[in-house]
Amino acid sequence: MARMKIEMQGFEELMDRLQKAGAEIHDVTEKALEEAHKAVTPDIETAIAKHHLTGETQGSLTKDAEVEWSGLEAAVKVGFRIKDGGLPSIFLMYGTPKMSPDKSLYNAIYGGAAKRKIKEAQEEVLFNELWGKTL
Repeated sequence: MARMKIEMQGFEELMDRLQKAGAEIHDVTEKALEEAHKAVTPDIETAIAKHHLTGETQGSLTKDAEVEWSGLEAAVKVGFRIKDGGLPSIFLMYGTPKMSPDKSLYNAIYGGAAKRKIKEAQEEVLFNELWGKTL
């Protein structure tokens, strides 16, 4: 399972501006991570659908964004819960000696388009929050 964080240039400055504008940083951060999770999960769901044999791997997909805090750092898990039947997703993404990797599944989680969707979703939440607080 991948962990998603907010990583962007000027993040500290943006957080300072949000805080000065009266925003609750904890809530804004959680909302940004949840929206980013929502942005990539449908693509992952689509990519794993063609591998539906028992449905166990597909059922291990994390559909609800649960933000986890460790001190001042927040992250949300994206992808498959390995302990709940998601182990085959690793073999699907990276391949085996007898099976080619599924690039679409890998790219749905780690690819450039997924990273762009994550960044755009996070930026939208953060900037909308900032503009809403400063207007």
